[in-house]
Amino acid sequence: MIVGIDYSMTSPAICVCAGDFIYKDCKFAFITNRNKLAVQHTPNIVGLPLYEYKDNLERFTKLAQMTVGFIREHIVYNGYTIHIGLEGYAFGAKGQVFNIGENTGILKYTLNKFSQGEVRIFAPSEIKKFATGKGNANKVLMYEAFVEETGHDLAKVFEIDEYKGQGPVSDIIDSYYVAKIRHKHLNS
Repeated sequence: MIVGIDYSMTSPAICVCAGDFIYKDCKFAFITNRNKLAVQHTPNIVGLPLYEYKDNLERFTKLAQMTVGFIREHIVYNGYTIHIGLEGYAFGAKGQVFNIGENTGILKYTLNKFSQGEVRIFAPSEIKKFATGKGNANKVLMYEAFVEETGHDLAKVFEIDEYKGQGPVSDIIDSYYVAKIRHKHLNS
């Protein structure tokens, strides 16, 4: 069982895939505060509604619980070990870096309590290079690689006329490639 997580404070995305790594066998969720997106979009993509929270500790705890809840809901045990990939920190990030660290720390703690498998961290540049061949690829290049590889145009699913890196498309794509690189590392 492979899990890829593109984690953030606003729109985390999760990809869960059992068996051979094939897009049609993957299940995706993203957490959103936009009500119109908090629905089932395709048979394998669902938007989960962001909840009310009183402070960041409650917010981060609930995000981690929702993430693990989605994984737990889609696990196929049948002797599988859960292998989790997580996108690492973007060290050039500005703004709420301490909150980002705390949020991710709570996720790691929650994953550790839940899973016996190893959580492997991948640098954003490593994921981009894996997906596109370029470690500095932007969101549009990631999108193009995803569409070419899978044949699924998520911008159309989310009714985006001109894709420029908008979420949740970019989040779903990142979670897919985190899971896929985790799968590759597991089998190499």
